[in-house]
Amino acid sequence: MVTGSYPPQLCGVGDYTEKLVLALQNQGVDVVVLSNIDWSFSQLKNICKRIDETKADIIHIQFPGIGFKLSFVPQILSLKYKTIVTIHEVSQFHPLRKLWLLPFSVKSDLIFTSLFEYKYFKIICPWYNGKPNIIPIGSNIAGPINFPVNFHGKNTDEIIYFGLIRPKKGLEQVIELAALLKENHLDYKIKIIGKIIDKDLDYFYTIKKKTKSLPVEWLTNFSENEVSNELSKQTIAYLPYPDGASERRGSLLTVIKNGLMVYTTKGPQTPSVFANMVTFVEKPKELLDILAQLSKERVGIQLSEKSVNMQSFIKSIEWSEIAKKHLSIYQNFIRK
Repeated sequence: MVTGSYPPQLCGVGDYTEKLVLALQNQGVDVVVLSNIDWSFSQLKNICKRIDETKADIIHIQFPGIGFKLSFVPQILSLKYKTIVTIHEVSQFHPLRKLWLLPFSVKSDLIFTSLFEYKYFKIICPWYNGKPNIIPIGSNIAGPINFPVNFHGKNTDEIIYFGLIRPKKGLEQVIELAALLKENHLDYKIKIIGKIIDKDLDYFYTIKKKTKSLPVEWLTNFSENEVSNELSKQTIAYLPYPDGASERRGSLLTVIKNGLMVYTTKGPQTPSVFANMVTFVEKPKELLDILAQLSKERVGIQLSEKSVNMQSFIKSIEWSEIAKKHLSIYQNFIRK
């Protein structure tokens, strides 16, 4: 498994990879992880030597990843070896960075996290005729499926935001909601739970300063167990993704898995199945209006209505199921 980042280094793709590795090992796969190293071109020979020494049946690259930085080594590896490459995102890449994906279309078998991302890749690489292997991501926070939802005893006067604390994650809308709650004297507090990457520290300090006089509490760099424990106490979450909710949002999957009433945004990548699990709101003001009229009893009723659909969806993206889908792809890959 070749990945730019891997815990304890902070990276969503690295967290995903760790969960996948553990799930594969639980199903009897011997996995060697190559990560958290110097990915510069000057190290290419040493990297290839380390890969060759494993005598692996399969070389699986997870791309992109914070640890890769601007390295072109993953692309070179995909041309030197016959590899499987999971491309975690395509649509969000800068136009010039999308060109970095071209080498993966030459000889690698590709996995995408959603049909939307696969279709976007086909626009960039229309010649790619490989099978569209679609495997959605799972929750990056391990834990049991908390269904059926037990509403009683849960916190109903706090609104949770969960995710990486960095630009373009919707935090500005969360802060706007906090200001509206204060202005309209609604008795809600917002809890922001997330990890901070070193390069985003300035952003964190800037946005946190804006919340000094607002009903906002910051819970940063919690462990997985601490996050799971906190989410298990809560009822309402607000996740206003700028590009809309999708299957590749690990934070959304985690919140759904913990049985919360989720308010989020809809975008071109949002699958139709989400309509029965979450409530779409376009702007913070829209959520404010809902909260102003929302009784605790009504929250419980809405959660009960959506929990059946939540349970069915979450079971389909448990890590054991994700590992099985990978095993099927691996077996076909070896038989080629």
